Amino acid sequence: MANQPKRILLTGGRSTITLDIARHFHKAGHFVYVADSHRKHICKFSNAVSKNFQVPSPRFHSEQFIESLISIIEKHNIDLYIPTCEETIYISYALSKFPKSCEVFCEPFELLHSLHSKWLFMEKLKELGIDVPKTVLIKSQNDLENLNLPYSYALKATYSRASQNMCRVDPGSAAPAVKIEPYNPWVAQEWIKGVKYCTYSIVKEGKIYAHSTYPVSFTVDGSSCITFEAIRHQKILDWVTRFVGLTRFTGQIAFDFIETDQSKLYAIECNPRATHGLHLFNEDDEIQKGFFGKNKEIIHPKEGTLKQIGMGMVAFGWRSVNRGPQLPGFLKNFFAAKDVVYQKNDLKPFFAMGTLFPMYWYMCKKYRLPLSAVFTFDTDWNGEAIYIHEPQEAECTTKKKLNMG
Repeated sequence: MANQPKRILLTGGRSTITLDIARHFHKAGHFVYVADSHRKHICKFSNAVSKNFQVPSPRFHSEQFIESLISIIEKHNIDLYIPTCEETIYISYALSKFPKSCEVFCEPFELLHSLHSKWLFMEKLKELGIDVPKTVLIKSQNDLENLNLPYSYALKATYSRASQNMCRVDPGSAAPAVKIEPYNPWVAQEWIKGVKYCTYSIVKEGKIYAHSTYPVSFTVDGSSCITFEAIRHQKILDWVTRFVGLTRFTGQIAFDFIETDQSKLYAIECNPRATHGLHLFNEDDEIQKGFFGKNKEIIHPKEGTLKQIGMGMVAFGWRSVNRGPQLPGFLKNFFAAKDVVYQKNDLKPFFAMGTLFPMYWYMCKKYRLPLSAVFTFDTDWNGEAIYIHEPQEAECTTKKKLNMG
């Protein structure tokens, strides 16, 4: 499959991750098509993309979103479809509806749901015999007020991303008032002290074909990373290798880890989709081979590779320099790291950032949401029922699939 040009469809065109994937496939001679519910997005300016499509929102118009993608796949003879962001959840739910002639690079809903949910992910790890931090499911404000745990814990929604609305609660502190929907309970997870790491992997049938690990450094107000430095961490690689092997996973997958002073490694969260760890791979790394599962050795980015979301550093990274000691690190990253969007032979996306960011700032004001939330507002899945008609042979109903136990 990888020996001749193929037609590749990507969704999530607003993401720099999708732009990077498009560039890798384009450089290898493949034809890249991109779809997004936004009319204007970064991939629309790239010469790596053969054609762009505007599709309905996966969150608010799920059925129409799926039907639009199927139409694109059939009309343009797409060979491989790679969802990149949280629309992956909606795709996994309707996997049986897609044409058999096109490979869809993700797992069915049942497995993705068990990884996307912060509660079910902990249950999955325990089922596999992997150590986890103490975690309690919170279904109501009353549950939270009666918790009375003897240790500090992180309080966060079961379905959330980029540490949105997460808070730390210490022993003896009053329980914070949070909005707990019936379909989106919260978890109280033991606060683990240590060094934070993130990973990104391309996996097929339980085998890793590309992998990156990077420590958490500069972020958007403590949430999403905006700088990335490639390191090698054998213990983390061994952990990921074991997990994807046990689950026979296929798709893009990422984990957040904390390593304690005693070298104890805990996976805190799982993102069964693409993340910014993909940016650490350079053009010559040829990570597009990983999606075909053809490379014999795992593709790693060169150790020490430094990348940044430059606009993010300008808007958010500087806020941490007020704490003094981080100023040298900020300056090192800002002047030494390569911007993830800038590419000499594809300059338009870089200059387009100047018009796209004001658009997102306007949306923040309009919807009264932080930037990290408004960016994915119409693609997120927070545990609500998904209204997509399924073929009669489907074995599970929506109610069964969304059961939290």
